[in-house]
Amino acid sequence: MNKKYLFASMIFGGAMIFTSCSSDDNEIFVGDNFFTDRQAIIDEINALTYPQGFTDSDDKHPEYKNMDPEVYTDKKKTEGRGTEGYYGYVDLGLSVKWASSNLGSVSPVTEHKTLEQTLQELEDELGIQPMEKPSFTNNKNSTYPMTMTYEEYLKSMDIRELYSAYNKYNNYCMTKTSAHDNAIVRYNNTQYENHKYLFAVGDGYPWGGLGMWDYLGTKEAPMDIAGNAEFDVATYILGEGWSMPTKAQWQELIDKCQWKKYDNYYVVTGPSGKSIVLPCAWYHTSEQTGREVYNVYLYDSKEFKLGGFRDLFSIRPVHTK
Repeated sequence: MNKKYLFASMIFGGAMIFTSCSSDDNEIFVGDNFFTDRQAIIDEINALTYPQGFTDSDDKHPEYKNMDPEVYTDKKKTEGRGTEGYYGYVDLGLSVKWASSNLGSVSPVTEHKTLEQTLQELEDELGIQPMEKPSFTNNKNSTYPMTMTYEEYLKSMDIRELYSAYNKYNNYCMTKTSAHDNAIVRYNNTQYENHKYLFAVGDGYPWGGLGMWDYLGTKEAPMDIAGNAEFDVATYILGEGWSMPTKAQWQELIDKCQWKKYDNYYVVTGPSGKSIVLPCAWYHTSEQTGREVYNVYLYDSKEFKLGGFRDLFSIRPVHTK
């Protein structure tokens, strides 16, 4: 930019020369190179920009959108860790809606900000005010040589004003770009933090008990306790409409969904395109044989096995449609 300041002083010095050549009606002659330095600054201002939106690749966890619950419960407190949060369900396109997390693992939020909302949040924090790109109407630089009045000449040669406009708009563009980049980082970090509960095994419960160490009532429990608030801990904690899944509902999940295995969890995608995460674990069904309980083994395979009433296994609740 030093070259431009030098050029500005040269133009200022040349004003007297042009003035002496002016005619009686106060017009001066302007040569081909008059606007060279001024136009260079204008071109730089016009080239300044900042991101106008987000791309799909800015969302590092797009799969989370397919896992976000459609409906949340009131705030609940987990028994094991004593944390407070919400349960919700996802409609996979099956006969029941499946909870987005295991019993004992709650979501800290009931809604998630978009990238655009995160950017607005950052801009509000930084106090960024909207600024229009400087506009320069210059109808006198299309044909050379040309003439203009002395007042027009002095206005056209004010490079200091151009530098001020450049600096202001350049700072605005840099601040907007920084806010945009930081919004992407904040959004993805928040998305990750808010969805960690999906991957948690949650609390382990005995079959037919209403607490982690409650074995009472299992002798008198019906063969299927789904929806029975005296024995179904999912109904007891979450309320009407919620229950432990039956053996048939687990089988439907296995047969009609796509399962993708990762190190210690599955991503299960239903016919609706929505997904849930199932951590690798033993899961209770709501049914017993009279001597043992039907459980689902989700590690290297997906199969039913028989277990004891006192086994502390995970529960993935379902909700009626």
